[in-house]
Amino acid sequence: LFEDKFTKNVGHEIDGLIFQPVKEPYRAGRCDSVLKWKPPSHNSIDFKLQIRKVCKEGELPEHIGFLYVQHESRPMGEIKATKKLLPYNNKIVECTLQNGKWVFMRERTDKSLPNSLNTARAVYNSMIHPIDRHTLIDFVERIRRHQQQQQQQHHHHTNMKRPSEQQLNGIDHKQQKL
Repeated sequence: LFEDKFTKNVGHEIDGLIFQPVKEPYRAGRCDSVLKWKPPSHNSIDFKLQIRKVCKEGELPEHIGFLYVQHESRPMGEIKATKKLLPYNNKIVECTLQNGKWVFMRERTDKSLPNSLNTARAVYNSMIHPIDRHTLIDFVERIRRHQQQQQQQHHHHTNMKRPSEQQLNGIDHKQQKL
């Protein structure tokens, strides 16, 4: 899907595909008539990271990274706060899910807010129920065949001959004789 012969001709990294209805203009942001697909390995969520020292009774204190989405007071997840992660406290970070655990990918210096709850839930759902490349290609192929059938039916209906005036008059004349 992202073969070298295709990606070499594009001036940026391709991490997914966007499918939208042909007859609708593109709209930025979330849109239910648009399907945004990424390979499972590229799915990620942008969180606000807040690292806190947590003291549990009878245990040594540990640092935990709490991952927040926009306008939510409860974290959507937690991440182990390693020394590498400490500089990103209170920053927007991109994370992916691997083996049920959040993994830090990078800081999002281009963003000032984390993902919305709806976006985060949709991405999370695609992480735990991924659509693989073969399923996607089969789906696109079914849509293509359906569109071809619709075009053929439309073409058939528009090419049906309209009866001529003589034929219509002949029908009227025959009906008058009965």
